[in-house]
Amino acid sequence: MTNSCFYPSSFFRLDLGDNSFEVTPECLPSFGALQELLMDNNDLEVISGAGLKKLEHLDVSYNNLKSINKDIGQCVGLILLNVGWNYLEVLPDTVVHLNQLEVNFIFLL
Repeated sequence: MTNSCFYPSSFFRLDLGDNSFEVTPECLPSFGALQELLMDNNDLEVISGAGLKKLEHLDVSYNNLKSINKDIGQCVGLILLNVGWNYLEVLPDTVVHLNQLEVNFIFLL
């Protein structure tokens, strides 16, 4: 699958779930208005939050996540992070600065 984006950068919600993404699309940081990103049921091993300052809801459940980049701390508006059914053992220390964050760890593999 190509790593190119052909979506308007003004989207508030983007559902990229149930695809075969192994990495996040390179153009995601250009989605400055994005508030909800659904990337569940893919093949992601790592996730980044770079450039997604307005993101409130991130669903990366049912992937192959082994780590989350420290730049997830740039998602200062993040309220819900669903990481269930992955291979995560720890979250980066930058999440402690996300005061509104609720993390769903249910059913970590």
